[in-house]
Amino acid sequence: MNPYSEIELYTKGVNEENMDEFLSDIDVLVEEMDNLAMKIYIREQAKEKKIPVIMATDNGDNVIFDIERYDLDPDLKIFNGVAGDLTLEEFKKVKPEEMPKLATKIAGADMVVPRMLMSLKEVGKTLYSWPQTGDAATLAGITIAHVVKRLILGEPLKTGKLDVNIDSIFDPNYHSEESTKERQEIRTAFKKGVGLE
Repeated sequence: MNPYSEIELYTKGVNEENMDEFLSDIDVLVEEMDNLAMKIYIREQAKEKKIPVIMATDNGDNVIFDIERYDLDPDLKIFNGVAGDLTLEEFKKVKPEEMPKLATKIAGADMVVPRMLMSLKEVGKTLYSWPQTGDAATLAGITIAHVVKRLILGEPLKTGKLDVNIDSIFDPNYHSEESTKERQEIRTAFKKGVGLE
């Protein structure tokens, strides 16, 4: 996209042993891993080094976007605090049956679209993992590029967990009382099912 950019491939893979090397001399970390333990560990390290972290999560045809500004607030809790005071050591004590609850907190239960929530009930049964569509992945890439550009240029930028929701733009009934109520009921039932309510 930028013919003048210099790209350095890090072919070693990232682990606890080479994390310092991987995070050296970077301005922003784009985190797109599926390994929850590594998601936590890399944030702990980024926080220590005051490196901002951004993450995009596919959400049906939409994206849930996280911006964690450890460069501005080194006391910010990882995942913008949605998982409480979670550390890697605490995560290692989480029981397997508690993982759906934790993953839902991190993803953002109040933003996950109902079709995605219904699909999550099928993970491990008829689905292998969190469903990801090509249009959501493309939207995530576009959003990541835009946010990185704003960060690098020092432009004003919201922080926290943000909803990039094209359904809310193009569905004429999205903001109707009936649709809003239906989404809320599905989300509430799902959160109860994983122990969040």
